[in-house]
Amino acid sequence: MALFHSHCHLQPNPVTFDNEHTQIFFDGGNEYLVVYKDAVFTVSSLQDRTIPPQTLDFVRKDAVLEVRFSLDKRHICIQRSHTDIDVVNLQDGSELNYSCKGKGSGIMVHGFVWVNNAMCDLAVVTNGGLELLKLSPKLDALKMVKHDKRPVHWFVYSYPNKLMLLCSGKDYSCIQSMQFMPDKVLKMPDFDPEVSSKSGAKKEGRLEKSSFIPCKLYDKLCSIPPIDLCALFAKAGADKALRCPQAAFTSLLLGKSSLFTNLGRML
Repeated sequence: MALFHSHCHLQPNPVTFDNEHTQIFFDGGNEYLVVYKDAVFTVSSLQDRTIPPQTLDFVRKDAVLEVRFSLDKRHICIQRSHTDIDVVNLQDGSELNYSCKGKGSGIMVHGFVWVNNAMCDLAVVTNGGLELLKLSPKLDALKMVKHDKRPVHWFVYSYPNKLMLLCSGKDYSCIQSMQFMPDKVLKMPDFDPEVSSKSGAKKEGRLEKSSFIPCKLYDKLCSIPPIDLCALFAKAGADKALRCPQAAFTSLLLGKSSLFTNLGRML
């Protein structure tokens, strides 16, 4: 019996662009595709394809390493170097510059995300920690409201769940998780997930960024590692998997196979 369920479909009207001397960015918070070429940003909404692409040509010409729009669509943040970001007001074109703490002493920016809650607007992750920034009421200054110092190797962020995972520790073995609530940042205890080999035996090794997918299952915050579905179905039993693949998959997730780390107990 064959399974004909598709989880990925190509759209009949894809977004097209000239790829020569072009930089492409995906803004996950707003589901924008941002194309940068000849000092002009062209922004296409992937959520609503009826909206025509918009262009921004008033932003200062300089290096662009990353770009994201604020969740309220009032600002755009551009990473200019490994230590500096610019925040541009889309209403009047004014620009704010920010350098990460420890610039000049080896501290570099891993990336940033817009959170736009009551405590902070931007979360900047560096190899020296997490810097939470707040725009002033007049939008003419950028103030750091909290600096969580710790070595950080990489981070992942889920916009739908507002969940951030930070990897630290000398051997890349510790994960710190936090959720950006409307009025605060909920910091959960650090945890040390097991690093296992393909045979299932625990081994020494680094936790990789690609091994963590933040999500929510049954109203619980989780982090799911990449899974071999064929192996899961084989473990669940071919007959059961063919008759009800979703039930087989779910039963394995909820079993004692440690296929995901449940963070919901901390909430």
